[in-house]
Amino acid sequence: MIYLVDNIGTETGVHLYNSMFYENFKKSGKDNLILSNYIDGHTKKLVYNFYHGNTLKKGTFFIISLIRLLIFSTCHRKDTFIYQSFGLRKIDQLFILAIRCKNKYVLVHDIFDIKDTADEDANKKKIAFYKKNIHQIVCHSRRTEKDLRALGYEGKIVYFPHFRYNYDEQMKSFNENNVGEDVRKSIVKDKYNLLFFGQVRESKGIDVVLDSLSHLAGIDNLNIIVAGTDKQNLVNIDDYRLKKVLRYINNDEMMHLYSHCDYVILSYKEVYQSGVMESMLYFKKPGIMSDVEYFANIGKAYPSFGIVYSPNDAKSLAGVVKDICSGKYDNHPFYQAEDVQKYNEAHDVTKVISKEF
Repeated sequence: MIYLVDNIGTETGVHLYNSMFYENFKKSGKDNLILSNYIDGHTKKLVYNFYHGNTLKKGTFFIISLIRLLIFSTCHRKDTFIYQSFGLRKIDQLFILAIRCKNKYVLVHDIFDIKDTADEDANKKKIAFYKKNIHQIVCHSRRTEKDLRALGYEGKIVYFPHFRYNYDEQMKSFNENNVGEDVRKSIVKDKYNLLFFGQVRESKGIDVVLDSLSHLAGIDNLNIIVAGTDKQNLVNIDDYRLKKVLRYINNDEMMHLYSHCDYVILSYKEVYQSGVMESMLYFKKPGIMSDVEYFANIGKAYPSFGIVYSPNDAKSLAGVVKDICSGKYDNHPFYQAEDVQKYNEAHDVTKVISKEF
């Protein structure tokens, strides 16, 4: 049995990734189960959501979660455990140490925290942790693999492309009643609806998006939707062309937004992989992508998936938005069949999973 350990769950949409992990490993003939903080058809609620409440409540839930994982992994020491790490936070390090089994992997989504400022001392300690305590790594980015080697990591690295997201079942069970009025009103008919989706961070270029509005005076057929939690209050301006839904977005609301938007804004300053992009691809919405290596490579390999702008600044992004609002791309052949087929073939992970696990 293969266990994927996740302590974030629905908090920031990791449950979407978990679903595709389960489906792809199952398709590859591998029995697997998600250990997380929510209940679903393919999950076991082993840990608690310790991200809310007062300090005592969060601390208690965190400690109990660690103990439960320690006991469970000890009882299943002959099985394989894969722990999802987002930047090797202190939380991640403690959870990794708590897993006691013979075959343990760490799924590295981000090598370090994607923060607005890098803490070099903290990162040096994380490098030492990688080398000492992590002997097997799974990643979805060649850049992640390359950077880990450059940092001196000598353990085993298993690479396979990011899972293709598939919302077919969710779309079948879509419930309009679960879509909040603020989400419905965020889509404006007869305008170009551009969606910035997910937890709001400066590393995702939200400042570039907001600053671009100052270069778009007189562009009235534009509607930019920012949907996701904004813990740092970064979306602190008002503009009649900006719709803000700054809270947790449930699955039905997410599908509503992707179904009704025209473009997806990916203004990231740093990224190894992107679940937002995978959602964008499922709904076949063209991306407005920054020139970071990951998106630049997507643009070169599959040019019909969207528009890559460079440099990643407000003026350059505004130039693309002006072209869109002028109708330049109204009949553009986005998502050509050849590109879609190439992408699907390149992201078939079943062979790697069957071989490595």
